[in-house]
Amino acid sequence: MADVVTHLNELNTSMQGTGMNTVTAREKLSACIRKLPVWIKFEKRNVTNFPFLEEIVVSENEGMTIATEVTKHLQQLSDSFQRYFSTGDLDVAKKWILDPFLFNLDSINDSDLMKDDLIELPANGQIQMEFETMKLENFWCAQLAPFPQLAKTALEILV
Repeated sequence: MADVVTHLNELNTSMQGTGMNTVTAREKLSACIRKLPVWIKFEKRNVTNFPFLEEIVVSENEGMTIATEVTKHLQQLSDSFQRYFSTGDLDVAKKWILDPFLFNLDSINDSDLMKDDLIELPANGQIQMEFETMKLENFWCAQLAPFPQLAKTALEILV
């Protein structure tokens, strides 16, 4: 269980600090949830993700007993994560928030007023340089004056 707690502590630490936003936190949590089914399959003697367990398991019988118990705990952890955390993907039409310069505009309805701004924004080289050097939240704060509707929508989702 020390290995599992280590993984959870790493997740917890990675989701703290400045520059963390709901989108990034959701991505990290979603990645952890997707790892759990892989970890559960370690009954087949693949304990790569569990270095402490690998040191302890000496005999085949002992390994299978421990594997059964750990599998049960991992399944409960997976069920709990699914129940407590909603990590659905960011709506395709909102992915422009993460990178407005590589975003496919075809996923946005032509009647959406923000589409014009999303066409105009990448045309500005200075704004693209800002995007590459600033944290995501700071970038969208800087866009409040030139693109108020885009910036407001982006910040509502990020914060």
